[in-house]
Amino acid sequence: RTLNKTEQCALRDWTRVHGDRRFRPTQLQLRYPRVNCKNYCDIKFGPCRSLEGNTCLAVYATRFQWAKAYPLTEERKVHHSLSYLFRDIGFPNALIPDSATSLTRGEFKKVASKAQVPIYPLEPFNPNQSTAEDMIREGTRLYQRFMTGRNIPKLLWDRVFIYCLEIRSHMALGHPMQNGECGTTIIQG
Repeated sequence: RTLNKTEQCALRDWTRVHGDRRFRPTQLQLRYPRVNCKNYCDIKFGPCRSLEGNTCLAVYATRFQWAKAYPLTEERKVHHSLSYLFRDIGFPNALIPDSATSLTRGEFKKVASKAQVPIYPLEPFNPNQSTAEDMIREGTRLYQRFMTGRNIPKLLWDRVFIYCLEIRSHMALGHPMQNGECGTTIIQG
């Protein structure tokens, strides 16, 4: 049991190798730490093209009220945000998107499989199952208060929404899975 729990990722089995076979030296899954949580992901589309040319955000969230958003110029470039997520926090146990093709196939799937992070898509047309949808909803409430209360122009929607998710991640909200901590403390220590 100890060997199963402490086994390193990216092990190679040399028992079936005949002759001199050279393996690739790239081991992306050893570059960043493993985070013991599942990340839910979704795409939030903005009201207009932002000042920086972004049309949508890739939102990653956990059950203990931590969320992070990355701006995207196009939805099909969502795999870049996955690389940024790995760099910022490490590799999660699993990625759980809705059934969108940009989050379950193509480059997104290639980047996730390189890092040995499985993708478990949710049932289609069931937004209540995704924690990312909840974080987008709560972030949108805070975002609307910021935009109207401070009279911020619509072109800055992406920066304001990212800021709102950062604020929510740094708050102890009394959620049962937080155990009195804030989401950022749980995920980063």
